[in-house]
Amino acid sequence: MRNFDGVNVPVEKPFDGNMNRNFPTHWSPQEYGAGIHPLSEPEAFGMAKFILDHPNICGMCAYHTHGGIILRPSMTKPDTAMSARDINLYKEIGKVGTELTGYPTVSIYEEFTPDKSVVRRGGLMDWTYEEMGIISFGTELWDLERTAGVPKEGYYNLYPRNEEVQQKVYDYVKANMAEKGWRDWKPFDHPQLGKIEIGGMVNIWSYRNPPGSLLEDMVRQNILFNLKHAAAAPQVKVDEIGVTAVGTDLYKVRAVVSNHGYLPSNLSDVAVANKVAKPVTVSIVVDGGELVMNPQTADLGNLAGRNERLYPWSPWGQQWTANGKPVEWLVRAPQGSTITVTSQSEKGGTHRRTHTL
Repeated sequence: MRNFDGVNVPVEKPFDGNMNRNFPTHWSPQEYGAGIHPLSEPEAFGMAKFILDHPNICGMCAYHTHGGIILRPSMTKPDTAMSARDINLYKEIGKVGTELTGYPTVSIYEEFTPDKSVVRRGGLMDWTYEEMGIISFGTELWDLERTAGVPKEGYYNLYPRNEEVQQKVYDYVKANMAEKGWRDWKPFDHPQLGKIEIGGMVNIWSYRNPPGSLLEDMVRQNILFNLKHAAAAPQVKVDEIGVTAVGTDLYKVRAVVSNHGYLPSNLSDVAVANKVAKPVTVSIVVDGGELVMNPQTADLGNLAGRNERLYPWSPWGQQWTANGKPVEWLVRAPQGSTITVTSQSEKGGTHRRTHTL
């Protein structure tokens, strides 16, 4: 034992690599395993490059083990410092995760940080949400205490709480995880501490990982949540094309473009504030004719999603913004020519319709 003074047993803090402390947002060299600089670790760099190379990513879930909870931002600040609309969005999607998995959805800062003066920094979730506005969750897959029949009193349990709780946990581990999760106590003659006993629960195979028999159902439930989250992505489409003849070979074209997804085309208020949200655009191509009036490509800005319409409009509820907008052009082309209207959204996809004059 290093640096033992004969009285106090020093705790050797972990300083191995921790990929979830190696991302740029709020990165600090004081965090354990933070690396020598943001993205210094090849795994973190590779993940960041993949995300940056795929700007159409609409959501993320990072998996961890220990806790049986779904974590949401922020890691460093309270809910009052976040966008109220983003908080509502996180809570509504989180409800779906809770229904499917049984895991509560909680704020990392509010409910998962025991000491608010010691926040977690450099996390993947804060980078993807607070920098890019991607709706991101982190799931802690396994809760030994709840499974052992211990009431959930805190989301970040600094175990053990008391002897009764610990005995229930011990009994469950010995009955269900004894092969890897438990070692019988044995006497040991320590060169500095003298006669001690070594044994008990093996943290990595008890608190950190579940019995193999529970894995399949656990994976299924959480993947269902991922699929539901993915299905919430914005879906921008050209709903209709209306054509009105206004003269010889002259037509007014009116298209309506709408977002049919749950999430807005910008995903979050953070994406707008950080100027990373790309606008929805709509363009027209006239085959066999020409565009007479208005730009070929129109900028529609952001289109709201269904998340704003959880209940009838109220002056005290979340205010509604447009989820669909019209665009008009004047074109000249002979009868039988075709026009193609295309909507494009970085997060909501590309959609086109063709109309014959």
